[in-house]
Amino acid sequence: MRTTLILAALVLGVGCGDDTTTGTTDSATGTTGTTGTTGTTGTTDTTCADFCASYLSTCVDANATWADEAACETDCGGWAAGTDGDTDGDTFACRDYHLGAAQSDADTHCSHASADGGGVCID
Repeated sequence: MRTTLILAALVLGVGCGDDTTTGTTDSATGTTGTTGTTGTTGTTDTTCADFCASYLSTCVDANATWADEAACETDCGGWAAGTDGDTDGDTFACRDYHLGAAQSDADTHCSHASADGGGVCID
């Protein structure tokens, strides 16, 4: 009886493990996406529209560098994708990283997420 239960558990355990899939997202494949105003950018699921909306709500007053989302999206569409987690370099991924950091320290990080990269997200 005990052997039967152990065998049943092993068979069920193998079956459950096969149910897991990794999907085909950019982060699962490790590939970089394309920069664009409607597609995903870099290895994140963030679009230029998402980035710009977040930037304009986070980086206000003296920290703002774009007049509106359209101007931001135009610039964003020209950035290289980069790799998720980039902290420097003239890429979308770098600016996206620093925009995330700006949530808790806008005075330091908004300039890094800006069009000119604030001396950090540049070549």
